[in-house]
Amino acid sequence: MWRRKPFNGDYSDDWDLQDLDTSGGTDGVIPWQEKQQSIKEYPTSDYSDTINTARDFKEFVKTIYTESSSLLTGKSVKSTFFWNDDESDLDYFDSNSGANYVNGTSPNPLNKLAALYTSYLVTDTTDNSSDAEFTVTFADLMSDLRYLFDVFWFIEDDGTLRIEHKKYLDLKLTAIDISESKLLNESLKWDFDKSEMYGETTYSMPNASYADFYENTLTF
Repeated sequence: MWRRKPFNGDYSDDWDLQDLDTSGGTDGVIPWQEKQQSIKEYPTSDYSDTINTARDFKEFVKTIYTESSSLLTGKSVKSTFFWNDDESDLDYFDSNSGANYVNGTSPNPLNKLAALYTSYLVTDTTDNSSDAEFTVTFADLMSDLRYLFDVFWFIEDDGTLRIEHKKYLDLKLTAIDISESKLLNESLKWDFDKSEMYGETTYSMPNASYADFYENTLTF
C-alpha cells in the first residue's frame, strides 16, 4: 500500500481504514485476491482546484509536430494506442472496439488525456518566475512519450505523424518461422563479454511527488 501526498500538502494518519475486500478482481491488468484501502475525504471547496489551462493532448502533440518545420504545416497526428484513430488497421478491434490494445481497458482511458504545465500545480510561483516558462521540442516530447508509455513513432507517406505502442508491431506484423533455418545451426553456442553487461538499472519519475517514485533500482 502507498499513499500520495494530497494536492494541498495536508496529510495526517487519520485516514479511515476500509473493510477488507475479498471479492477479487483486476485493477487494469493486475489481478488481486483481496485488498484493503485507507481513505481520507477532503471537502471539495477547501482541498481541490479547477485547472482551466489544460489542452487536449492530441492537439498539443499536433501543435509541437506541425510547428517543428514549415514543411509540416497542416499535417495530422494519429495514434490507435492513444486515440483509437485507426482501429481497422488491427484485427484486435474486430471484437474490442474502443478498447486499449495493450491492456484491454474499455473504453480506452487514454482518449481523454490532457496536457498541462506543472507550474499550474505549484501554488507559490508567479507568472514572471522561471517555473512559469514552457519550452519543449519535438525531440523532447517524443523522448518523454517513449519513456512514459513505451511507444515509437513514424511518419506516414502523407506526412501524418503516427505514434503507437510497441505491442502494435506484435499485432500488426506476421512472424516468420525460422526454426528450421540453417542460420540456427550454431545457435547453441555463444560468447559474451561480462565487462559489457550491466548489473543495475535506476529508474526515476519526473515531477514525482511521492518518495517511492523518486528513484527505484533494479539489480540483476
